[in-house]
Amino acid sequence: MIRMRDGGSVNLNSIISHFNECGGEMVLGANKTKFADHNKHLSLDYWLRSNGARNPDQMQAEGSLIEQLVGTGYFAETVMACPKTGRQCKALKLLQTSK
Repeated sequence: MIRMRDGGSVNLNSIISHFNECGGEMVLGANKTKFADHNKHLSLDYWLRSNGARNPDQMQAEGSLIEQLVGTGYFAETVMACPKTGRQCKALKLLQTSK
């Protein structure tokens, strides 16, 4: 389980599945706004808030969560073009789907 900053959690296999559905890369989209105002719907932060966060109004794609994901060996930090703005953004890339 990957632990979120608000005490929620999400299964690693669910995250891996979602990354596969998204082509293997996702922008972090860490945003301190309320969930209803979050405008990066294709980001990891938005997905985490929708899938396991206890408080969806709290940013979830923050440092300790990213460290957990990278520490699994399944992900690496990268930069990619934001699907919404086209700007280069911090992102995660799926390296493997099983160990």
